[in-house]
Amino acid sequence: MEYSLISHSRYARSFNPVKKKLVLLAIMLFLWVYMAYSCVGYCSTMPRMMVDYRVKETQTAGKRTDNSGVDLMSKLLSKPQGWVDLETDYDEPPIRTASRDLLNNEVEIDQTEDWDEIRGEQKSPDQSPMSSFSNGSGSKKLPQAIIIGVKKGGTRALLEFLRVHPDIRAVGAEPHFFDRNYDNGLDWYRDLMPKTLEGQITMEKTPSYFVTREAPARISAMSRDTKLIVVVRDPVTRAISDYTQTLSKKPDIPTFESLTFKNRTTGLIDISWSAIQIGIYDHQHLQNWH
Repeated sequence: MEYSLISHSRYARSFNPVKKKLVLLAIMLFLWVYMAYSCVGYCSTMPRMMVDYRVKETQTAGKRTDNSGVDLMSKLLSKPQGWVDLETDYDEPPIRTASRDLLNNEVEIDQTEDWDEIRGEQKSPDQSPMSSFSNGSGSKKLPQAIIIGVKKGGTRALLEFLRVHPDIRAVGAEPHFFDRNYDNGLDWYRDLMPKTLEGQITMEKTPSYFVTREAPARISAMSRDTKLIVVVRDPVTRAISDYTQTLSKKPDIPTFESLTFKNRTTGLIDISWSAIQIGIYDHQHLQNWH
């Protein structure tokens, strides 16, 4: 009997560690299940997207459809429209050689991209408070104010700030009417404009008007009461910004320094380069607008 008790005591001591591990595992499993259950209960109380999942019986197949859910998901999954810097749509011509004047000759612009932007702008709703009303009524008018320049001078920012005002309606894309599309006529130009109510102002911006010799006379022929807005910028920083924009599209162009200077030793500037020409505001361009 004494031997049996001793053996049983030794067996019990050898079994205790295993038993302890099993107990710890059971406690951990219980805690894990409890935490998972708590998380599920918490998530069920969170506010969720309100989607109308009311279904209708179709008359043909008798199947249930979820029209509202599908419409909402299609809107959420639709490709967002990225921001487009529309100041960039008059570009430097492609590089032919390594000389300084290779960037000066204008090339033909792909008009399809420009007018796709304009059509997209007209289809998209305006964010002004009166958009829902003015889109359905009013009339299209020729612009009473035009931002005519300059390129890389902040004209896009100015236009977007002005469009916040409910009494200003503007075309988002650049029409380029007075420099590229003048032969299309004023009716074509007017049709690009958004509808406006009495007292609202119609605007557009095309920075290349500032450097177009024919633009002043053409705008004056349309209306001598049209207000012209010019945003200027330090010519050096403007030229650098212009060059940087071109460099992002054509990485193989010459350096800014080689395009700017005819002779680096004497410091002679090459004013035939368009990035420099645009910045010669007074002598080169403003005289055309007097």
